[in-house]
Amino acid sequence: EGGAVGRIAAGEFAVLLADVDADTRRGDREARSLAEAFLIEVQRPLQVGDDSTTVSLSASVGVTRYPGMPHDTPQAALGRASTALRRARLAGDGRLAMFEPSMAETAVRRSRLEDELRRGIQAGELQLFLQLQMRQEGDVAGAEVLVRWLHPQEGLLSPAAFLPIAEASDLILAVDRWVLAQVCLLQLRLKAEGRRMRLSVNVSARHFQQSDFAETIIDLLDRTGADPGLLTLELNENVLVADPDDVLDKINRLSTLGIEFALDDFGTGFSSLSYLKRMPIHEIKIDRYFVQDAPADAAGASLLESILRVAQSYGLRVVAEGVETEEQACFLRVRVPDIVCQGFLFHRPAPASEWLEATEDAILATTTRGG
Repeated sequence: EGGAVGRIAAGEFAVLLADVDADTRRGDREARSLAEAFLIEVQRPLQVGDDSTTVSLSASVGVTRYPGMPHDTPQAALGRASTALRRARLAGDGRLAMFEPSMAETAVRRSRLEDELRRGIQAGELQLFLQLQMRQEGDVAGAEVLVRWLHPQEGLLSPAAFLPIAEASDLILAVDRWVLAQVCLLQLRLKAEGRRMRLSVNVSARHFQQSDFAETIIDLLDRTGADPGLLTLELNENVLVADPDDVLDKINRLSTLGIEFALDDFGTGFSSLSYLKRMPIHEIKIDRYFVQDAPADAAGASLLESILRVAQSYGLRVVAEGVETEEQACFLRVRVPDIVCQGFLFHRPAPASEWLEATEDAILATTTRGG
């Protein structure tokens, strides 16, 4: 009552709240309260048809006041609301953000970077980086595939500088697909050199949730001739919680081809164990947060040991990220002798060409030692 709703795009709406308290603090509190109630209502599971099928929706909300400045216009207000909405989406589904003036400058830079990233993808500015994963004996177990952006003006940018921007738009689909295609081509090069190497690549939630995700992967493997048995797809827990039945169907379809799945950042979510029981996960990746202080911190050591016991009880391969010291590596290997370690102690992320040379040297060294 006393408001209006307008549809702006396919899944985007503007809600105009009239008669909000003129006091800024009370008015903002009132708007936030209404928006939170809106989020709760929108995200209630919906029953479809007469059966028990339900559909769950997610939503994000950005809020601004109008008029919010002298000579304000409806167009400017919608722009501020959109800026706040982007901030809310970056924080994850079901979030709310109130517009703040500092967001405007950030939004301008993000918008510029988004346009430049769109151009950069087509211009071939993305670069493939890899980081070795090592076994206790010093053997190379595989590598995680990473991506960097060689920006024409700003130089080499880490994923933290551009992946959040890509994830807030459909650009993440283009980035993911480029990386997966490069992984297949890299695998073929390794095969031509007589080497077999497991390659792991992180898949974004937005990409995995596409209805044609499995078909896209199958088509890519068919076109390139890459070996699905040497490919590991890493999923974060937020991917698993969105639609467990859909996730299970996709994982099962791709697992039958030989593709393996890893649960990334294990231990940071609230319900990982339930997914280990239900999903055909082959590997867990322990977040660096649990590795860093374990050797010197009793509480951290106890927590990490619990995680390792869980992994062993499910018969899962374990990869520990962020291993930077011999003490950390020793702590892990004493408890899980066949654990795979990944971190600066062994290898820093490097361009694919340098990585191939480093991998070849490591394998030659292993051969020499064995002979």
